[in-house]
Amino acid sequence: MSLEDQDAVVNAPLVDLSVVAGAGSGKTKTAIARVLAVLERIPVRQKVALLSFSNVAVNTFRRGLVAQNADASRVTVQTFDSFFTHYVIMPYAAHVMRCAVAPFLVLGEEPFLAGFNVFYGERSHPITNLKIRRHGAEFQAFLDNQRVPWAIAQDVIERIGAVGAYTYDIARYWVHRTLIALPFLVPLLVTRYPHVLVDEAQDIGSMDWALIQLLRQSGMRVTLIGDPAQAIFGFNGGEGQYLQEFVQAAEVGHYSLRTNFRSVPQIVACANQLTGRNDVAARGALQTHCGAFLVGYDPALPRAILDRFHGVVNAIGYATDDVAVICRAHSLVAQVRGGTSNRGSGIVKALVKAVDHRLANEYHLAYKECVGVVGAFLDPPFPRFKAFVEEAHTDLGRSVRAKIWMFVCDHDAGLPHSHLNARTQWLPALQQNLRNLLGDLGALGFTFADIGRRVTARDLEDSPLVEPRHGVRVDTVHQVKGESIGAVLYVATEQHARGLIAGTATENGRIGYVALTRARDIFWLAVPLASYERLVPQATAVGLVPMQL
Repeated sequence: MSLEDQDAVVNAPLVDLSVVAGAGSGKTKTAIARVLAVLERIPVRQKVALLSFSNVAVNTFRRGLVAQNADASRVTVQTFDSFFTHYVIMPYAAHVMRCAVAPFLVLGEEPFLAGFNVFYGERSHPITNLKIRRHGAEFQAFLDNQRVPWAIAQDVIERIGAVGAYTYDIARYWVHRTLIALPFLVPLLVTRYPHVLVDEAQDIGSMDWALIQLLRQSGMRVTLIGDPAQAIFGFNGGEGQYLQEFVQAAEVGHYSLRTNFRSVPQIVACANQLTGRNDVAARGALQTHCGAFLVGYDPALPRAILDRFHGVVNAIGYATDDVAVICRAHSLVAQVRGGTSNRGSGIVKALVKAVDHRLANEYHLAYKECVGVVGAFLDPPFPRFKAFVEEAHTDLGRSVRAKIWMFVCDHDAGLPHSHLNARTQWLPALQQNLRNLLGDLGALGFTFADIGRRVTARDLEDSPLVEPRHGVRVDTVHQVKGESIGAVLYVATEQHARGLIAGTATENGRIGYVALTRARDIFWLAVPLASYERLVPQATAVGLVPMQL
């Protein structure tokens, strides 16, 4: 059944397709094979776009296509956002935004954004909190899930657009506006890309769906591949409903991948209980400890469960990079890693986040945080500082990048060691090193405000910024989505655990399902000791084996 399912997708007619792909079902391999099969059946001058919603997925697809010796000139692999940024925002949107500069993305730290706050509900909201949705033919705006009159939101969007700036959410709005205002663009895109495959289609939001529909109306054939049970980006409007709608459309070809090549049978059986699917495990059980288990932990000492889990998987022989501890909440991640949930505010909080990224070997993300911090101190403000640093190919741009990179990487003269006492050691070192960095950049012609009032001990505790920890990876569920990991420990609150056990009808349930299905061999659901006995009957019913430690 496994190969037949994949072959059916690969060899399907050149029409719109929906492919529901269960966890571990070979989705990446099938998607790549489908792209190559489409290329063989369309004119040489035409291309295929393979889009996803994460850089991890995009990089995986690129490696897979290289391994298949695919013609890189005929396959475009990008995130959904970057595809439309490249083909619509950058070359054309300035005409609709009425800005005199190339449009540029803002992330929230830029000082000039204070002049573009959204005033609603008797207070001011950062424009980066503004979410835009599409409902029928109308745009809708939301702040903290509360609807905002469109006239208020549009006024701020248009004003910030006039200076060339846009947020991630506002970018989709300008793509829509540009495609409608410049009607030649849609046929141009469809002619170049008559076939588009959208991976992780359960994450499609209302604005993305409206774009897909606009392109389909002009003849683009679309393949959506995903798993509704893995829709965990509800905060961005992606709850799997549009994939489900596509699955039910009469004019679309429907397929399913029903064999799990990733996990041992016990984990697959548990996943089936949660989703109502009937996927088949291609693997057999292991001789060693394997399967899905329920364990208890003390919320006051969350690192203790990490120690116990590490002891078990280490004894079996799992490599450190094949083990992960994951949590639903960022605060719990910080506690398990060894820090606290309350570490700094404002600028300092951003720098603590950079430290966390560095500990996870995500130096590129730590660098981006530090670029934002430097930009926040520029006086007068330089709205395009981030874009300048990323895009400039001048000696000045290279010098700025080099100095900020050195600050990130140098634990002594740059971003200080994470094991230092947060208040008495880490903060003084940070203040001195940050002043030195700004001084070095000042020698290049930049001017900065004093850091004194913004780099303070507020919300820093009198303890190490991050306690020494195992080399085991600790992340949120969202950060491991799409991965395959030998052994997974999911540290959950009672609420999150109940969500998992109840199935995939809620976002908590889907997040728990994603945590479970990352694991190939071992999955532990760790719940607070006080709720362990209460959860045993429900956990057992879905295939989680209670395990006393």
